[in-house]
Amino acid sequence: FLALAGYGCYAIWDSRQIYSGADAALYETYKPQSTDTESFEELQKINPEVIGWLTVYGTSIDYPLVQSDDNQKYVNVNAKGEYALSGSLFLDYRNKADFSDFCNIIYGHHMEKKSMFGEVEEFKEQDFFDSHRYGFLYSDGKERGLEFFAFLEDDAYSDVIYNPELED
Repeated sequence: FLALAGYGCYAIWDSRQIYSGADAALYETYKPQSTDTESFEELQKINPEVIGWLTVYGTSIDYPLVQSDDNQKYVNVNAKGEYALSGSLFLDYRNKADFSDFCNIIYGHHMEKKSMFGEVEEFKEQDFFDSHRYGFLYSDGKERGLEFFAFLEDDAYSDVIYNPELED
């Protein structure tokens, strides 16, 4: 009985650790402001692979964006470059870091408690999609307005999702 109780306590603690690592509040101090980008630049000093910040209006999606030379690194690494099962929001490695491609693919975990892309499931409802289709992307010292036109939900272990054909 003690072993089961111990395992149960560990499982609860472990889940809390994972979700606390995905909390947007951890990055709030680094969020670029139109009058002050110094804090965002500090995050880039911690991890030079931080390339931007994504915010979707009316949702909890408000995180730094990273990009590496493959699509596996940030599945289990946070924006500070530390190991974290919650991972990061990251741009496909084949996209240009300046977001000049016609279509940019951003990956992130679908997590409970509205962490990371946890609200993606709600986008299946047309009313929710229509009322949350805009946001902004901060990159290269500029804020850019965004309009979302599609989303895709897939298994985190799918090889196909990380290898789409990107063509102009």
